[in-house]
Amino acid sequence: MASIIGDFSYDIFISYRQKDNKYDGWITDFVDNLKKELEATFKEEISVYFDINPHDGLLETHDVDESLKEKLRCLIFIPIVSRTYCDPKSFAWQHEFVAFVEQASKDRYGLKVKLPSGNVASRVLPVYIHDLNPADQKLFEEVLGGMLRGVEFIYKAPGVNRPLRSAEENPHDNLNHTIYRDQVNKVANAIDEIFRGLTESDQQSEEIPPGEFIKQKREKDSISQPGKPERGIVSLFKDLKSRAVPQLLAAYLVAGLIIVEIVSWLAKKYLLSPHLVSFCMVALAAMIPAVIILAYFHGKQGRKRWTKAEKIGIPSNLVAAVLLLVLLFHGRNLGATTTTVSFVDEQGKEVDRLVPKSEFRKKLLVFSMENNSGDNDLDWLAHAMPDMLSYDLSQDIYLNIRSVYDISDNLREEGYPDAISVPMTLKKKIASEKHMDYFTAGQIKGQDGLLSAEIYIHDTRTTKLLAENTFTGRDIFTMVDNMTIWIKEALGIPEAHIENTVDLPVAEITTMSVPALKNLYHGLDEYMLKENREIGLTFIRQAIEADTTFAYAYRNLYAFSIQATKLEEAMRALISLMTYIHKLPENDRFDVKHDYYFHIKQDPEMSMEVARNWAELYPEDIKAHEVLAMRYMMLNQKENELAEYEAILTLDPGQYDYLLTIGDIHKNQGRFDEALKYYQRYADVFPGQSKSFTRLGSLYSRYGDNGQATKYYNKALLIDPDDISIQLSLAGIRIELGKFGEALNDLNDILEKCTNHQERYAVYNTMEDFFFLRGEFERGIEKMELKIAEQEKYDDPINVLSSRIDATESYAKAGKTERALNIIADIEKQLMPPFDYLVPFGYLIIYIQMEDIKNIEKYLPIVEEYISERELWMYQVFLFFYRAKLSELKGRYDIALQQYEKAGELEPGNKSIDYYIGHCYRILKDYKRAERHLLDLLSVHPYWPEELSELGFIYADRGKEDKAIEYLQKALFVWENADPGYKPAVIAREKLAELESAIK
Repeated sequence: MASIIGDFSYDIFISYRQKDNKYDGWITDFVDNLKKELEATFKEEISVYFDINPHDGLLETHDVDESLKEKLRCLIFIPIVSRTYCDPKSFAWQHEFVAFVEQASKDRYGLKVKLPSGNVASRVLPVYIHDLNPADQKLFEEVLGGMLRGVEFIYKAPGVNRPLRSAEENPHDNLNHTIYRDQVNKVANAIDEIFRGLTESDQQSEEIPPGEFIKQKREKDSISQPGKPERGIVSLFKDLKSRAVPQLLAAYLVAGLIIVEIVSWLAKKYLLSPHLVSFCMVALAAMIPAVIILAYFHGKQGRKRWTKAEKIGIPSNLVAAVLLLVLLFHGRNLGATTTTVSFVDEQGKEVDRLVPKSEFRKKLLVFSMENNSGDNDLDWLAHAMPDMLSYDLSQDIYLNIRSVYDISDNLREEGYPDAISVPMTLKKKIASEKHMDYFTAGQIKGQDGLLSAEIYIHDTRTTKLLAENTFTGRDIFTMVDNMTIWIKEALGIPEAHIENTVDLPVAEITTMSVPALKNLYHGLDEYMLKENREIGLTFIRQAIEADTTFAYAYRNLYAFSIQATKLEEAMRALISLMTYIHKLPENDRFDVKHDYYFHIKQDPEMSMEVARNWAELYPEDIKAHEVLAMRYMMLNQKENELAEYEAILTLDPGQYDYLLTIGDIHKNQGRFDEALKYYQRYADVFPGQSKSFTRLGSLYSRYGDNGQATKYYNKALLIDPDDISIQLSLAGIRIELGKFGEALNDLNDILEKCTNHQERYAVYNTMEDFFFLRGEFERGIEKMELKIAEQEKYDDPINVLSSRIDATESYAKAGKTERALNIIADIEKQLMPPFDYLVPFGYLIIYIQMEDIKNIEKYLPIVEEYISERELWMYQVFLFFYRAKLSELKGRYDIALQQYEKAGELEPGNKSIDYYIGHCYRILKDYKRAERHLLDLLSVHPYWPEELSELGFIYADRGKEDKAIEYLQKALFVWENADPGYKPAVIAREKLAELESAIK
C-alpha cells in the first residue's frame, strides 16, 4: 500500500527489537491497536509497515540497504524505544533508525516538520516502553540531533519499569498515571498533526496561480447532495443576514478585540495581572450566544418586543458565563501583579516598596552551556556565562534564580561532577526537585575572537521548548546583558517592569576585568565542582588581586573561608564586602548585612531586624524565610520557626522538603501526631522515594515502636536496596532490641559494601555509638577516629573541626583527658571571634566529665555570658544541664533536679533527660518518681545500660532484691565486654555481687 502523500512507499514505519515482542507480543498488540485508532482518526487509509516476521528475508547476508531502501521511504518513523533498542550493534538501530534519519534528512520534507500550530516536530516519533538510562538517552539524542520527545507507554511502580499493558490489574498503582488507550490516542493525534504539517508544506510549495487555490477549494466544497438540506442552509443564512446577525456579530467581535487590546495595554503599563486578558477574552467569547440572540430578535427593523427566547436565553447565557469564569479563574489573582510593602530599615528609615505577588514570580534554573567552539581556552565560559546570567537576573524581584553551582551536589550524585553534557531528562528531574518552573540549556561557539551563545528555555513540567535565541559578540558582558533582557521577555515579565526597574549591567555587579572574572570562575569550578578547596581559594584570591572591588569574589571568599576554617580571612572578606556592598543585587545585600551585624558588629538584634526587613521586601524569597527560621531556632522560639517554614510552604507548596523539616521539629518537641502528619504528607506525594519511609521509621523508632519502625525501613529498602543509611537504621533497631551480636555482624557487612567516604563515615559513626553504649570506649574511640579520618576526605574543614570538639567528650569519658584538653587547645589557636565561643564550650564539656568543680565554675559563666550576649537561646538547654551537673557534684540534688526538669521542658523530645531526673529522685529517696521516669525511658530504649543499672539501684534501696538483680544483670549483659576500668560497669558488677551474696 502506497503513502497518501506524494511518492512515498508507506505512511508509517514501525521499528523495534524482536526481544521486546517475545515476552507477551506487546508490540504486535500495540500496532494492531494503533491501526484501529488511525482508522478512527483519518478519513484516508493510512499504510503502516510492520515487520511481524523476525527476518522478512532480511538476513545478515543480504543487501540490507537495498532491501530496506524502499520500505524506509516513509513519512513517519516510529521506533519502539526500550532498554534494548539503543544498541548501535543491533539491526533495528543501524539499518532502520540511523538509516531513516539520514534518508529523511535529505528528502523534500526534511527530518523536522513545521506544524500548523507553528511548533516544529521530528518525523521520528518515539514510543518508549522503558525509562532509559542517561547513556542511552544521550546516544539516541545524538543520532536524532535533538531532544528525545515521544509518547510514554511505561508502567512505573516501586521496583517496576515495564511496558504499559492495555489491561492492567492495578492501574492506580502506576506512578505515571498513564492509561494505555489514551497513549494510543496521543500517538494517532501526533501522527495526524505531522501529516497536516506535511500537507500544508505541500500546499505552500506548489506553484498555484493567485486565486486558483481558493477556486479549487470552493469547487471541492461545492460538491454536496442536492435537496432540502442545502436549500435549508441557504435559507437560514439569508434569514440571519436579513436580521443583521452576521454584521452585528462581526461588530461585536471587532469591539471585543479592541477591548482585549486595551486591557492588554493597561496590564502591561500598570503591572496588572496578565490573567485579566484571558479573563476578558473568555468573558467576551462566553457572551456570543446572547449577542446572537439579541441580534436575531432586534436586528431587523420594527422588531421591539422581548421574546420568551430572549428572556430565558440571555440570563441563562449570563449565568453560564459567570460560572465558566469562576471555574476557570477561581483562585487566580486578577488585580495588580505587585503589592506595596512598608518597613523600617536597620538605619531607622521608613521604606515603601512594590514587590511582586507570589504567582507572578518566575523560577528559573540556569544550567551550564556546552563549549562546542573547539577552543579549550573557552572552557571556563561553559560555567561562567550561565552563572553571570543567573547573577544578573537575580537583580529582578520577579525572578527566583538558581545557577549550576547551586546544584553541584545533585549533579555529582547523578554522575555529572563537571556539570557538562547533562541529559535533558536529568535537567528536568533536578529542576522539578528544586521546584523551578523553567530551566535552560545552551552551547557556546566561537571563532577568531567572535563568540556565539545559543540559549534555550524549557518548561520544566513538559520539557517543551519555550524560547530560543542566539547571541553573538566579542564582549561577554554585553552578551550576558542582552540575554538577561531576552529571558525576562521570554518568561513574560511585565514590560513596564522591565522598562522601569533598575537593572545594572553585569559588569557593574561583577567586574570589568576579564582576568579577574576568569580567576573567579576557575576558583568556583575547583572549589564547587572538583572539590579542590585550597586551589579554588587561591584562584579566588587572585581574582580579588586583579580587581580589589570585586564584591562577588569577596562574597565567595567569605563563604568558602568559613568552610575552610580560615576565619580571619573570612572576616576580612566580610568587611571588604560591606565596603563594596553597592555592587551586589539588593536581596544579596540583606544576606551580607545580616552576617555583618551578627559576626562583625556582634549585634544580634540589628541582624534580626535586617532578616525581618529582607522577608518584608522580598516576601516570596524563600531564603529570607530560611534565615528568619534559623534565627528563631537560635532564639529557641520553636513556634516562630515553624511559622516561617509554614510560610515557605504557603508561598510554594511544591517545597516538599520543608514538610520533613517541620516534621523533624515536631518530633524533637515530642509531638508524635504532628510529626506523623507531616511525614505522611510527604509520603503521600512521593510514595516511590525511600526517604518517605525512612522518616516514618525514624519517628516510630524514636518512640520505641520498633516493629513499625522495622516495617517502614524494610519498605524503604525495597525501593533503595543499596542505601547504606537504611541498612544502618535496621542495624540500629537490632541494637535497641539487645541483639548485639547480630547488629555487629550487620555493621561489618555494611562496611564492606561502602563505596565512598560518606558511607564509611556513617558506618563508623554507628559503630562508635554501639561500642560507647556497651562501655567499650577503647574500641569506640578507634571507630570515632576512623570516622573523622573519612570525614576529612570529603567534608568542609569547619565541620571536621566541629566533630573534633564533639570527640573531646568521648575522650574525657574514656579517661583520656589529656588528649581531650590538647585537642581543645589546638582548636583554640585556630579560632577567632566570634567563632571562639566553641572553646569554652569544649573546656566545659571536658571538665564536666572530669567532675572538676573548680574549672566548671570557671567556664560556665563564660558560656552563659556568650549565650546571653549573642541571644543563642537554643543552647539554654545545655546551660540548665551543666548547672544541674555542677549542683550534683556539690551534693545539691534538689537544685539539680529542678534544673534537669527545666532542661526537659525545653527539649521534651529528649528522653535521656529522664535518666538524670530519675537519678536525682533516687538520691533524694523519692523512689516512685525515680522509678516512673526510668521505666518511661526504658519503654523506648529497653537496653540502655545506665538506666537499667540505675533502676537496679532503686529496687535494691527499696529492698526488692529480685528486681534489682534482674535489672543489674540486664545492664551487665549490655556491658559484658566493657573496658575493665569503665566505672559504671564496675559499680553495677559490685552491687550485683553484693545482692547475690546476700541472697545466698
